[in-house]
Amino acid sequence: MWLWNSDEKKEERIQELEEKLEEAREEKESWKNRFEAEKERRSTYSKEKQEAEERINRLEDKLEGLKSGEEKEEIEEEDNSKKDLGFNEARRVVSKLSSVESSEKDLVTVYHTGDIDDIDDLRGLKNSIGRKQFNSISDPGIYFFDEDHVLDLFLSCRPFFDSEWVSGDGFSLGQVSDFIEEGKVWVRISAGDSRVFRESGGDLELVENVKDRVNRQHRSGGFSQGRFERKRDEQIEGHLDNLCEVLPEEERVFLVGEQGLCKEVPGEYLGGFDPNRSDLEAVYGFGFRRL
Repeated sequence: MWLWNSDEKKEERIQELEEKLEEAREEKESWKNRFEAEKERRSTYSKEKQEAEERINRLEDKLEGLKSGEEKEEIEEEDNSKKDLGFNEARRVVSKLSSVESSEKDLVTVYHTGDIDDIDDLRGLKNSIGRKQFNSISDPGIYFFDEDHVLDLFLSCRPFFDSEWVSGDGFSLGQVSDFIEEGKVWVRISAGDSRVFRESGGDLELVENVKDRVNRQHRSGGFSQGRFERKRDEQIEGHLDNLCEVLPEEERVFLVGEQGLCKEVPGEYLGGFDPNRSDLEAVYGFGFRRL
């Protein structure tokens, strides 16, 4: 915890509030235009226009307090770096977010596969969240937004889901929670050492560990570089053939590892993996960041 006791921190806070103030003013103007265009919905828009004005007043009060040096409240220093999450930690985060409710119906969930154009009704999404929130959507994963930026969060994970966005009185966690519980096969692929797992609800069972000799590097003398590379390619091809022979049939298979290797194996490719993480954490790739 720390106090606003440096000009640099105060300037950062002032800039942040000014951005929020500008967004609120734009929202107010938007509601004003809609109000004038649709007279029959006067009561609804009047209420929301009033709420926008109240947010502007609150932001202006905070901004003036900072500029005059009167605001001395303690705040927690922001940490926007991504943190790796273990499987059980991620499961708890999903459970907690599933329980959040808002009577304002202003909670937005975005499942992002990594390509913004995959999201249907992109204009509707832009109208449902702020500009800064929309611009924060980048890496694959699940984004959580609320109108007052209190619950702006990002849960990184494999893009095993369909791209979509949902707005309402709660966050939409169905895709991720259903995936966690369903039975599936993971294949963690490396040249010469690949593992096949069956998993459901975090219970990870090693089905096969396929190991084959694959030369790691070219030593001086012996084979020429070209002959070495051809030999290594043959060894890798043989390893992948052996791996394909042990894959279970008629089950949903997800592949993690080097893309060039994974494309030779049947299944859904979900990206690389961190060799320093446990098998369960490596295949899911959960992480968490405040936006």
